[in-house]
Amino acid sequence: MSVLDPILAPVRRLSLKGGTMLRASLPPVAVEVNADEIVLVRVKRKGAGRRKRLVLVERGDEFECYRVDRKGASLITRGRLDIKHLPPIDAAGEGTRAIEALLASSAFPGVFRPRWSWEVNPKTNEIEQYIDGGVMDNLPLDAVADFLNEARHQQRIPSRPVVDGGEVPHLLFTGSLEVEGADLTAEQTEAIAWHWRRIRKRAAELKYNKKTDNYARTQTDLRRVYECLRGESKLPYEPLNLEVVVVKPKWLCGTFAFHPMLGFRRVEQARSIAHGCMTTLKKLEKLGRDHPDWVKAWGIKQPAEWSDGPERKRRELGHCWYRKGCVCPFSEQGLGAIEGTEAFKPATRRALSVIYKECGKAATHEASNG
Repeated sequence: MSVLDPILAPVRRLSLKGGTMLRASLPPVAVEVNADEIVLVRVKRKGAGRRKRLVLVERGDEFECYRVDRKGASLITRGRLDIKHLPPIDAAGEGTRAIEALLASSAFPGVFRPRWSWEVNPKTNEIEQYIDGGVMDNLPLDAVADFLNEARHQQRIPSRPVVDGGEVPHLLFTGSLEVEGADLTAEQTEAIAWHWRRIRKRAAELKYNKKTDNYARTQTDLRRVYECLRGESKLPYEPLNLEVVVVKPKWLCGTFAFHPMLGFRRVEQARSIAHGCMTTLKKLEKLGRDHPDWVKAWGIKQPAEWSDGPERKRRELGHCWYRKGCVCPFSEQGLGAIEGTEAFKPATRRALSVIYKECGKAATHEASNG
């Protein structure tokens, strides 16, 4: 008899459909069984020798949470990952308010209040609450692919676009929420090995970026497989042609650093924005060299010249430090050229111009900054 049998017995009585993965977080033992679904078991003690178990059942984009005891399982709550399309692609999405949808998407539990369904869409008949979708998936690449697939079925977009006689994939552009893990020397590896918090941080970087890397590689492999097979015979299914481009920063601000007491600093926020902007432009510049026909079809203008380091002489014109011939929107000249910015308060203009100034410092884009 397994040590976990008494604990997992109530879970097995839930009569889950299909194969199931059971993962019991009960140090020092754990168990995994092949899965179509994921069940996370949380055990909380209440009183001497008494236990209550919270069971989270995930089925794709939906989840259910149960309280399990000796009498059985009681459903506490259920939820789903809901993607709001703007502009809407069906009647159910008509009337969605963009600002409320963005606030709902930022409603991290315990920090910001949830948004009711009628706040997000006054035309709805549902009575639900919306919170940050990152609770389930903070990078829902599959949801974006499903959105494009639905648009394809509605004949809004082609599966495999053709521009100027050549196939150009749909661009799925995303930013990683973990820093790009640098290769470690033997000495650095030895130093990290003795600190569990550093190990945990390093593991999170590698795990998260592996998810995005694998997704991007899968789409590339699917494109190659399709190109090889379609010449031999007519295929029954034409997959979407996707190119996944992932921008990985070298450092990030703290996730909860939104208050000075939690580490928030305006200058660090400005540096983070500047680093994200430069990293994105650098990624697009490399993509333009590798696939100039794709970038042209996507409407991305390639720079006349790219500099890996900041060019000081461009400051007088307010040009991008790295991209030649482009006025930075955060410079004084760039802000003056944008309609409506004349109404900004002086403090707001100064705060925005700090982004431009910090971007011109090489240290802003170094990993040691984080």
